[in-house]
Amino acid sequence: MESYIVVRSNHNTIPLHVVKIGNKLRKRLNIKPGDAVELYSSRPMIFWVIPGNGEWDAMINSGVARVLGMGERYMVKLKRVKVSAAEYVELKAHRFVKLSPENLKEIAMSLVHTPLREQGYVIAESTKGIIPFRVEKCYPSYSFIARTTKIIFG
Repeated sequence: MESYIVVRSNHNTIPLHVVKIGNKLRKRLNIKPGDAVELYSSRPMIFWVIPGNGEWDAMINSGVARVLGMGERYMVKLKRVKVSAAEYVELKAHRFVKLSPENLKEIAMSLVHTPLREQGYVIAESTKGIIPFRVEKCYPSYSFIARTTKIIFG
């Protein structure tokens, strides 16, 4: 079931791949903590759900909101999705970034347990800051990166 909600961007206190959803809003949407949801704006992205502080609030990291082209308050389409461990993922940096092999290992480790979808976005943290990647290919198309997932950087 798809719903439209207003998402607020919070400071950098929320993890990158998490959306905090208030109790009443979660009940209304029939979403539980630990579920994966797709927030679809101009750039789709998958998030893990955790309980929020407010009743009707939905909040994401402000750095993620900037990458997705969202303002402080933004209306998005929300859909609950099922994800399973990815066999392989092909990622392409959203903007040019020069990375060493050590940086790539660091990024690959930071992406473990990150939910994703084909043609969506994931965001990695490294010593170079927040780096957005477009998911060119992955199998299955709605999945999360496990330790056994083969990650290809393009």
